[in-house]
Amino acid sequence: MKIKKKIYGFAYLFLVILILFLSLHFEVYSNLQLKNLLLLKEKVILLKYKYSHWLSFSFFLLSIVWVLFMGFTFPFLIISGILFNNIYGTFICLVAFTIGATLNFIVAKHFFKEKVQKYFEKNYPNLRKNIKKNNFKYFLIMRILPGVPFPIKNLSGVILDLNKKAFFFATFFGELPQIYLFLTIFQELANSLNDFGK
Repeated sequence: MKIKKKIYGFAYLFLVILILFLSLHFEVYSNLQLKNLLLLKEKVILLKYKYSHWLSFSFFLLSIVWVLFMGFTFPFLIISGILFNNIYGTFICLVAFTIGATLNFIVAKHFFKEKVQKYFEKNYPNLRKNIKKNNFKYFLIMRILPGVPFPIKNLSGVILDLNKKAFFFATFFGELPQIYLFLTIFQELANSLNDFGK
């Protein structure tokens, strides 16, 4: 069982490193600059109207995989703000990010739960008891707070020893206001890009 766990752990780590390498190699984050978005605007609008169902489905699946492998959600929020209206974009991002985050949490809990629990029981026994009583509340507050990176929020569920159901609902309701806010901002940005190109 331990050998199987190590193999899965190395496979997961390899995929995380591969995705990080590919995103840096192809300059995923730097390609999301304003000048590049203006150049791609017409192509994106054509894709948006011609292949809307396939685009939504592909976006949904890629978002899940991206979040599962510890990717930051910011690029997908920008793309969603350009491709979809803020209500539909919020829905598709929220569901995809929640599913991806829950899968990431399950993988992390499978590999790190024992080590995290031993560390906290040894070093912070009183803190562990207090957190255990209100772990859902603490996690929901952490999810609502802006500025905490998405992968860190996912891994903090292991520290707080949440179950899958509590993690899922805390992520869903905690991320809803932020995703809607960001998508509304990006939607306005996309509209201003459309006006700028005319």
